[in-house]
Amino acid sequence: MSDIKNILKKLKLSFAFEEDEDGEPYSFGFGFTSKTYHGEFKNKRAIFKLSTLKNSKLKTITNNYLHKNIIKQLTSHYLCPNILFVDKKNNLLISEYIEDKKNLSDIIFPIFGESYFIDADLSNQSIEDKYLRQLGEGIKKIHSVKPPKKFITFKDQLNIYQELLLGFKWPEENHLEQAINLLKDITKDEDKGDFVFSHNDLNILNILHTQNKTYFIDWEFASINSKYFDLVSVIHYYKLHELDINNLFIYYGLDINDISIYKKIKEWKKIHENLILIWAAITYKYLLNDEVGNS
Repeated sequence: MSDIKNILKKLKLSFAFEEDEDGEPYSFGFGFTSKTYHGEFKNKRAIFKLSTLKNSKLKTITNNYLHKNIIKQLTSHYLCPNILFVDKKNNLLISEYIEDKKNLSDIIFPIFGESYFIDADLSNQSIEDKYLRQLGEGIKKIHSVKPPKKFITFKDQLNIYQELLLGFKWPEENHLEQAINLLKDITKDEDKGDFVFSHNDLNILNILHTQNKTYFIDWEFASINSKYFDLVSVIHYYKLHELDINNLFIYYGLDINDISIYKKIKEWKKIHENLILIWAAITYKYLLNDEVGNS
């Protein structure tokens, strides 16, 4: 019997899954931190997300969002689909199913862990203004979430990545070292108020658009980070034009006449680019040696 079924039975929860030909729950999402299943819970279509991590170091920097107070804020601000059940001990999250309305038919997603290289030509496309508004206002609400004291930081996460990738042979440049050095340089001048509760993985697949609402999912890597990081993520994955970038900033509440904003965006863009490659390296090492999951 699968892990997810065992856990749910031990918790004495009623459930139903879409199953494969062997009668096992069908997993439609599998990164190096979790498996995702589709089924029913309390007579509602639901998404079941179960952590697959065994590595103690990765456990310390992921799934910190499962704190009761954070979940309460995310749901009260409608930032994520309705949470139906949380079991922090087993790192299990059950949420209401939300159908995504955006068109992904022309987008290719080579998978590298929990994030994705979005390799599509969106240069001639423009995001609808209502979705841009929902993104800007939604990210602002994310950054208003108040985490508990001593909550994990982005710097903490980079330090753990450094331990996990010790001895890793980078094909060309050491992107982890670059990210750490860039972070040191940027934080010398950045206002402490710019560091907020952040999602940290706002790729297109982690943003669900409905007719009237935008929801954010897959919060595993949430931490205290610069507010500019989440904005850079959206700019990168949606390949926003200059006009859309300015409108995103306006909806977020930034003053587009402040030229320092664009300098900070440029700096955090470099860190974001390096982080994508860091995640790819961790996944590569895990897939080859099974080190991340079991050590």
